[in-house]
Amino acid sequence: AEEIPYPMGQIAHQPPGIGSGLTRFREVELDFSGLDWMGQGFAHQIFVVFQSEHPELRLIPLNMGEGVAKMYSHVLGK
Repeated sequence: AEEIPYPMGQIAHQPPGIGSGLTRFREVELDFSGLDWMGQGFAHQIFVVFQSEHPELRLIPLNMGEGVAKMYSHVLGK
């Protein structure tokens, strides 16, 4: 498996099209280490909009702290 390190803190400040480079993979691990929170717009864009546009791609969130996990659950309606 190819690993391309790109800190989630940097991705969160990129335009909404940031996920377009992820489509060449089948699985993508998103490592949230060091982040205390995640904005609702970013979470929705990645985990709802992007995921619905690319159902063949498996997004795997890792190392979610409490704030990040709460927003993840919120946008997924859990």
